[in-house]
This record gives sequence, C-alpha cells and structure tokens, in this order.
Amino acid sequence: MQGLRTRSVVWLAGGLLAVSSAARADDCAAVTAAAIAQAKIPHAGTMAITHPGKPADTSATVVTATTAYAQVSGVWQAMPYSVQKEIDRINRVSREASRRCSTAGAEAVDGEEATIYTTHASIRDAAGDTRLWVSDRSGLPLKTETRFQDGMTLVATYRYDNVEAPAGVK
Repeated sequence: MQGLRTRSVVWLAGGLLAVSSAARADDCAAVTAAAIAQAKIPHAGTMAITHPGKPADTSATVVTATTAYAQVSGVWQAMPYSVQKEIDRINRVSREASRRCSTAGAEAVDGEEATIYTTHASIRDAAGDTRLWVSDRSGLPLKTETRFQDGMTLVATYRYDNVEAPAGVK
C-alpha cells in the first residue's frame, strides 16, 4: 500500500506542477510551457518524499517517447506513456484546479540559470505549495520542491541528457 501511495504522490506532484501553470498568464506562461515541453521529450527525475516524523523515501522516474517508468521501493514499474495524453492531462487539470502563481527570483541549479516560480494549487482534496526552477536556457523544469497540506514534502530534480529506459524493465 505504501508503494502505491508513493507512486500516486509522484504522479500527483506532476499534476500540481501542471495546474500551477495557468494561474496568471503574466507570471505562469513559462511554467505552462515548461510542463508541456517536459511532456514532449525524454526525461528522468529523482525524488525524495518525506512524511512528517519519518525518513525520506527516494524514488525515480524515467519517461521515454512511449513509456513512463517509476521506481518505487527499489522496484521499477513500467506504464504506457503518450505525449498527447500527458498534454491533455496538463490542460484538463489546469482547468479544474484552483491555483495561484508568481515569479520568485532566479537561482542556478547545477550551474544552469533558472527562474523560480512559486505556486499554490489545489484540486479535489489535494493541495500543495511548490517552488519550481525553470531553465532560462531550455525552458524546462530543473527542480521542484512541493509541500502538501498534510505535511508531506517532495523534492525532485530533473535531467534531459542520455535518458534511457532502466535496464531490465519491460
């Protein structure tokens, strides 16, 4: 059950990234573009999920052109992935969510200059506050820090070079 919850949280965090994007066009147009740009290309993410009073649980994702892989509790799982379905999900969640977004400065992530956005998003019974670093060069997300209403936190970093499916996973 914990693995299923963790996997759900990983995908929910992606949803909160997406919903935060349409809040105010003047502050969040780049975030919308970043979420959609990320959906279109292979990428990998490393996440640390922390529940209050417990040690961090680490997870990873790899997204290729047709498959999304999630590593939960050390085990890789493969799921079908469609760029168009992901873009549709980003747009659908954006329409359904309550959100606020603002630009919050600039900072380098692994030597790459990025603009920081802060967002608050809620949809159904989930809510969270996110800081998102978007590369000034590529327009892609580099890092997110999300704090959920229940006290859980998720910190994710993303990379876009040499992304391949995990070895041995079908």
